[in-house]
Amino acid sequence: MNSPNFDSSGDNESWDGKGELEWTEKSWKQFLRDADSEVGRFIKIYQSLKDDTQRLDHTALAMGWDAEEWSTDLELTDERSEWSEQFSDEDEFDDMDDDDPYTIHKHPLYVTSRALYGFLNFHWKIIVSDYSNVVNLNDACEFSDSVRNGETNAIMGIHALEMGDYNLVVCHLQRAMEALNQSLGVFQRVLSKENVEVEEEIAGEFQIGFFDLREVWLRVIRECRGTSDFR
Repeated sequence: MNSPNFDSSGDNESWDGKGELEWTEKSWKQFLRDADSEVGRFIKIYQSLKDDTQRLDHTALAMGWDAEEWSTDLELTDERSEWSEQFSDEDEFDDMDDDDPYTIHKHPLYVTSRALYGFLNFHWKIIVSDYSNVVNLNDACEFSDSVRNGETNAIMGIHALEMGDYNLVVCHLQRAMEALNQSLGVFQRVLSKENVEVEEEIAGEFQIGFFDLREVWLRVIRECRGTSDFR
């Protein structure tokens, strides 16, 4: 994800909404539904590519995100149209309208973070449901708190990215990764308890989602620091 290309000033006219038209509550509700659909579309594509070692970049490609929006490592060729056609469906998910007000709701980093956290939560709920007698209140609260802290810092990091304060981005995403590590720790602690025999696929997919979310944030940190090495 190329952070400089996400830079947007608060003076941008798009902050004023659709030109001279005032957005109503109904308009915003529809906008939020569309934004949620983008998250759902990401999850759908991502899950179908879980065995692909380049699933993050190929999911971004299928989402229609440009290389400049997502990653400098993503080579764009005729592959774009092939992937777009492969994952198009009758619901006709549209890209952000040029007339939409500027918000972070359809920002690639926001969509990806929400989607991958949803992916992790899905697998956590399976564990809680199947082993409700083993997952105690402390486990549940700690996991919930870690997710809340991680999401909050990721969102604040995206806001900082849009303000162009890259050092603040790094600080918030570092905090997000600390919270993410805590989520993994709780998950692994529960799996290590007696009488907990989780399917290998469930545990494996949680690990995949964890490391992919971590990788997304690390990419942004590296670019914000202007170096290819995370220190």
